[in-house]
Amino acid sequence: MSEAPLGTIEGGKMKASAISPPHHPRLPRPYLSLLLGT
Repeated sequence: MSEAPLGTIEGGKMKASAISPPHHPRLPRPYLSLLLGT
């Protein structure tokens, strides 16, 4: 069951880097949390 959250985080990271602009690869933590839906 501890693999499920990891997979979600991995997917969220991929999504975030996919939609985040190239000049701003790292999103603020609050925004990232929103993206991950946590």
